[in-house]
Amino acid sequence: MTGFPVDDTAVLNALFADSPQSLFVFDAERKVTRYNPAGRGVRGLPAGDVIGHVVDDFVPEFGAGQLRKLIEDALTTGEPLRGRLVRGRAPSDPRRTLAVEVSLFPLPGRNGDVPGLVGVVEDVTERQAAADRLAVLSAVHAAVGSTLEVRTTAEELVHALVPAFADAASVDLLEDGPAGSPRRSGPVPTDVPLRRTAFAPATVETSRKQGDSRPFPFPTPFTQALNDTQARVVQVSADDPWLSADRDGFRPLIAADVRSMIVAPLMARGTVLGLLTLYRNRTDLFEEADLDVARQAAGTASAHLDNARSYRREHTVASALQRRLQPGEMPRLSAVDDARQGRVVRGGGRVGWGG
Repeated sequence: MTGFPVDDTAVLNALFADSPQSLFVFDAERKVTRYNPAGRGVRGLPAGDVIGHVVDDFVPEFGAGQLRKLIEDALTTGEPLRGRLVRGRAPSDPRRTLAVEVSLFPLPGRNGDVPGLVGVVEDVTERQAAADRLAVLSAVHAAVGSTLEVRTTAEELVHALVPAFADAASVDLLEDGPAGSPRRSGPVPTDVPLRRTAFAPATVETSRKQGDSRPFPFPTPFTQALNDTQARVVQVSADDPWLSADRDGFRPLIAADVRSMIVAPLMARGTVLGLLTLYRNRTDLFEEADLDVARQAAGTASAHLDNARSYRREHTVASALQRRLQPGEMPRLSAVDDARQGRVVRGGGRVGWGG
């Protein structure tokens, strides 16, 4: 039994109707002649905004002209382009950044020319986001812990996270206990000061300056994280009640249009060392999936910070002990005193150099 011949038109209609990928046909002038309306990024756009238009008309902010250049290259060379990664804002949802892989296949003309292209656009946003998160963690592992110096370690952490993962990042550390002893484990009281140890980028205005040591306002996500030792995503808006705990102190945060934060405790051996705070004012807010990155970055840095603090305590103790064991200052004697104390007295009990 033989099947009926397959109608090419029916195949094309099925593809353009049901394909999970975005499909486009471009003419020699780079204008869309047919497309898949259900494709990611153009879903919901009126057909009149797409048909007869070049890509810059209906996705003006997508890929900063990368799509246009790819189309021009394929039309000029007549060679297919496969799997080119492009990022940008989707016109149907400008709040989100899309990552797509673009493939372009020239249509052969009768005279060897290229009358148009078929474009296939695959949404790889989630896959690329996972790859980006792994790249961030790899950068943290590579950068953090090059020394046994606390401030350097904290600065390595914030610079590894900005700007790839966050638009700004800070590290605030609790002071050591009395006489340099380690702090006790458990929740941190709200009145305990934390010292600003690192912040990036340096161009951003903050209410806490490098070296400032004071408690965080209560109640805020910062004091909550110190109390329950849980990392959390915080979506920020100017009317959030917790901002009223220190309206002046949080004014730079609002002025910078911070929209999302992650507050993660830095912990080692059950003891809170401080806080890692990540800030975003980009339209892509932090998600729950980003918490894993923050937790792992904080865990890596905490181990190195704990080692650095242990080294500093041991060095302080060793230096103090060495000073105590050193002999006191030797008295300065004149030449007469030297001679007198070194003279041998015949028949006496004092023994010296002889003279």
